[in-house]
Amino acid sequence: MHKILMELHQDHLNLTRVFGILDQQLDRIASNNHPDLFLCVDILHYIQHYPDLFHHPKENIVYDVLKHHTTDAKDIIHQLKDEHQSLPQETETLKDILESAANSVLFVSRDVLTTKIADFLKLERKHMDLEEEVVFPLIDKAIPDNDWLEIEKKVESTIDPLFGSKVQTCYQNLYDSIKAQAKTSV
Repeated sequence: MHKILMELHQDHLNLTRVFGILDQQLDRIASNNHPDLFLCVDILHYIQHYPDLFHHPKENIVYDVLKHHTTDAKDIIHQLKDEHQSLPQETETLKDILESAANSVLFVSRDVLTTKIADFLKLERKHMDLEEEVVFPLIDKAIPDNDWLEIEKKVESTIDPLFGSKVQTCYQNLYDSIKAQAKTSV
């Protein structure tokens, strides 16, 4: 497996951990058990500033090369690229709702919050699952080494601000929550 594909896969594993924290907060919202809406906002901020800005464009570059090597999954690739265009708006909408609720600017019912968050998680996970189960294995088989060299030239190298070598200050609370979750699940 090429290092770029491994990086994309690792991003998905990291996002799964982030989604686990959002799941915890969703459960707290549903049971009215002191949810941390600011933590939810941090999660969506992270999604906006890493996956939406760097991860998805990297995937799109790889998908464009893949289209030259196979017609398998052509419709799926088109769907995923369309979702890369629409997912940032979904993230922004949910972040706005959560920010308004967290700052008491707007009353948002528990039912609305739980539905919005659950729908968002379902959409994100369905997207990632399709990539992991269908497209990534196809990429691994179909793209030759010489094309990976061209992809490397086009891909912007960026360090993940949450899972990279140094956690950005704005994500410290989220990072601490992920570490705490890891300790409780062992």
